[in-house]
Amino acid sequence: YTSLALHFKAKFHKISQNYDNLFQTGPLNEGLRLEASPQGDLALIYGTKYNSLKSILLTTDVQLNKWYSIYISVSSRNHLRIEVDDKPVVDTILSDMKYSITDLAIGTGFSKTRPFYGEISNFDLSLEGYKVRPLAPILDAARVVIYILIVGLVFILLFPSKRVRIM
Repeated sequence: YTSLALHFKAKFHKISQNYDNLFQTGPLNEGLRLEASPQGDLALIYGTKYNSLKSILLTTDVQLNKWYSIYISVSSRNHLRIEVDDKPVVDTILSDMKYSITDLAIGTGFSKTRPFYGEISNFDLSLEGYKVRPLAPILDAARVVIYILIVGLVFILLFPSKRVRIM
């Protein structure tokens, strides 16, 4: 991929003691994830090239039942830009950032073990330069299996076997 951009609105109804996640882009600590702490902090969590984990604090005062507009973008050169309620919070280059986009989940995170208790609306995801694995090999294999099944069925219908009794 060359860039990732997320824009959505979120409202917290409650924050549990288990770090509620709004989204993830990869399993466990492999992707980006946005999580709220029991203390009301909202942070973006990301992995690094050195297999460590870092976080960027967006706010320390998440209020319940209030809508937040959140915008997060990452360029191919790891230029991270974050806005909360249309106000810039982060605008920096993170040369050590490393993350995957292999398991996108909205309303949960950390391999779908941390739910979000609230509402998410107008979720918009933009990926530029993201390569999707071709389905041709899978479809070719499926065609072969279907062909074998059809040939086998035709053979059985055209040449029914005689029952053999052993005495």
